[in-house]
Amino acid sequence: MEGENSHTQIVRPSGIRPPSTIAASSRLPQFSASISQSSSFGLHEMSDSQSNARAPQSMVPQVSTSLKRGPSHPVSQPDPKRKTLAEKAGTEFPSRSNNPSVGPASTSRSVAKGYSLKDVTRSIATASTGLSASRHTPNSSYGSSHGPGNRPASRSHVRARSNTRTVRPATSMDSREENSKVRSGHNATDIDERLGKFETEFQTMKQLMDSAAMDKDRYVEELDIAKRRVAQLQAKKEGLQDDLDDAKRELQNATREIQYLKNDFEKQKRNHEDDCELLNRKHSREIEEERRLLSMEREKHQDLQRQLEEKCGREAEAQREKLERELTEYRSRISSLRQEKELEVQRLGLQLQARQLQLKNTEEELRRAKDQIDDHEHTISRLNAKVKQLEENARSLQEAYGSSENRKDHQIGDMSRQLQELSKRAEAAERSADEANKAAKRAIEASNEEFEKFKLELKEKLVREEEKRHKLFEQVQDLKGNIRVMCRIRPPGENPNDLPVQFEYLQSEYDEDKFAGVIVPTEKDHPAEEGRKVAGRTPPFNFERIFDPSCTNEDVFDEISQLVQSVMDGKKVCIFCYGQTGSGKTYTMSNQGPGGEGQECDYGIIPRAKEMIFREMERLRSLGWEYTVEGSYLEVYKNKLYDLLAPRDAAPKTLEVKKVSDELDIKDHRFTPLNTEEDLESMVKTAETNRHVAETNMNRASSRSHSILVLKIRGKKSIGDGKFKFREGTLNLIDLAGSESVGRSGATGDVAEEGRQINMSLTHLGTVLKQLGEGRKKESVDFSSYTLTQVLRPSLGESCRTLMFVMVSPLKENTKETISSLKFAENAQKVKQGGGGSKSAGSKKAR
Repeated sequence: MEGENSHTQIVRPSGIRPPSTIAASSRLPQFSASISQSSSFGLHEMSDSQSNARAPQSMVPQVSTSLKRGPSHPVSQPDPKRKTLAEKAGTEFPSRSNNPSVGPASTSRSVAKGYSLKDVTRSIATASTGLSASRHTPNSSYGSSHGPGNRPASRSHVRARSNTRTVRPATSMDSREENSKVRSGHNATDIDERLGKFETEFQTMKQLMDSAAMDKDRYVEELDIAKRRVAQLQAKKEGLQDDLDDAKRELQNATREIQYLKNDFEKQKRNHEDDCELLNRKHSREIEEERRLLSMEREKHQDLQRQLEEKCGREAEAQREKLERELTEYRSRISSLRQEKELEVQRLGLQLQARQLQLKNTEEELRRAKDQIDDHEHTISRLNAKVKQLEENARSLQEAYGSSENRKDHQIGDMSRQLQELSKRAEAAERSADEANKAAKRAIEASNEEFEKFKLELKEKLVREEEKRHKLFEQVQDLKGNIRVMCRIRPPGENPNDLPVQFEYLQSEYDEDKFAGVIVPTEKDHPAEEGRKVAGRTPPFNFERIFDPSCTNEDVFDEISQLVQSVMDGKKVCIFCYGQTGSGKTYTMSNQGPGGEGQECDYGIIPRAKEMIFREMERLRSLGWEYTVEGSYLEVYKNKLYDLLAPRDAAPKTLEVKKVSDELDIKDHRFTPLNTEEDLESMVKTAETNRHVAETNMNRASSRSHSILVLKIRGKKSIGDGKFKFREGTLNLIDLAGSESVGRSGATGDVAEEGRQINMSLTHLGTVLKQLGEGRKKESVDFSSYTLTQVLRPSLGESCRTLMFVMVSPLKENTKETISSLKFAENAQKVKQGGGGSKSAGSKKAR
């Protein structure tokens, strides 16, 4: 048949839903059922339409969308050789429907709307409901199809049956005589009906084919684009292939180069290993030689070092002895100069007394001369009165005795001569008195001139001696060092239960009447017997001076009065007391109450310094110096700085220390002018009243803050020609609060917090002193963490002379704190500032 030679056109799925009853591999349309039904009555000839229906793959097969890969690209097919029935007929046939009222109009609307394969199959199934009973049913339908996930059973061993086969005829001649007439009439009507239905379905399929043709054009265009893209990719591939070939060649070259480098590296490696082996052997020999030389040099160096140590030791000892001799000479020179000065003052005093006695004698002679002049004047007055009386007597006698005129004239003449003689004598006495008066005045004036000249010479000599004293004094102070440490041991109290420590004192090498070292006896547990104590002792603590319990505040001030003199000479001086609570710091610094037995009042450092400052101001005023004094009294309480002179009617204002290297400068704070001793004494009393004090188990009046008294003393002296000499000294007297154990002091609440703040600030002060003693620069030392170290920073500078008093308790129960305080003082003694550095006096035998 011609339908069997037609080609199948494969197109891309159109997106139309597949039919539900027609399998993807079935042919269009399936009229075999109806044919079987109509031909069951006998054999008959097949029409052209039936032949078309039996042609294999006359319809575009349904493309399954359940496959993993999509359909292949459409391939153009040649035009069919036969014309379709629609082309032959040229007219449309209405589709057969169960509804007889539906005419061609509805059919055309349905065609206009378009059908899917599912709709076509549904209409075919509706039209041929009666064919379902036929024995020839489709062996593939949508209902019995398998999804992409279910693989159908294999049919490789089953022979497929043709979908267009007809029912076997009743006879071999394909006819039955008894039914031929009946079936001939029935078959013509049935063919017309089926042909109309087929034409309707074919029209639907034509529309589908037109849609597929349009899809084909689009696919062809896409194919052209893809071909061009493929050509581009192919060209790019060729270019990349060329690059790949070049890269392969480069890789081969690089591989060969790498292989060559590897070979060269192996060769160099072997050569290097050989060289290293040679160098190692050579180096080993050299090391052995160097070790031998080093051993020889070390032995030689040790010999030289021993010689150098011996030489340096001798030189250092000689230098020390030289310095000691110079110091002794300075001291002897100062002592001799002081004695010479005292002798000179005594001599000048004696001369002054002689001059005063001579002046007194001259004044006495002048007084006697004046008395003589007064006597002469009185005598003259008396004689004048007598002359007048004699003249009156003469006149009366002349009147009374007129007869004896000659005799009376003679008497009058005698009396006149006597009177003249007396007048001459009076004038002579008056001239003598005037001359004596003038001589006395000249003697007094000469004596005054000589005395003034002597006073001027004495004053100039005193000024020169003062300058010499100042220079020698500064040299001695420089030799003593800028930071000096002294120790004072408080006398034991009156409590009989207090057990004193039996300190062992070491005498000074320079003054056998003074102590320069102390050893503290200790007790420690016996290593073998529990509960038993073994006596021990600490290493000696050497300081410049040790004040034993018998020393008074007067002894202490006599030792440090030279520092107060340095303030008058324009130096900065700081004196502060350190020690545990109850060790006598405040007593030493500012006591104004009664002293010990037999003493009226054991004044502390502050009252004695006040008296000395104003006394020196009066003394230096005679040498042309004019001084002014300003003061301030501060306290550091709970790491904050306050002014003790500020009124206490409101909360005190916190002060801030400016970061100035060599001078204590406080922001928004002014110093108080002090013109007299009374002004300074009043300021000290006000500050002591405002200072924080509390009672603890260890001290009835324990200071809860660090107090700082600052006195600025400025001097001015004229040196002629409108020029002046200036001096500006500063005296800082600091009473540090005592370190304490909160457990032993029994402090609670705010008092305990005060104690913690005090201990923290003192601990930081000890850290600062230790770092300075190790030689660290001030710029790298932390002064700013605590207010106390900020205040003390200028006092630890090179231009300030600092004296630290470490106060020690004499009681056994405080031995641990005593040793801790002495170690603190040792760290402070290691700090070296400026000239000679801090150096403790030597000590020798114990006493």
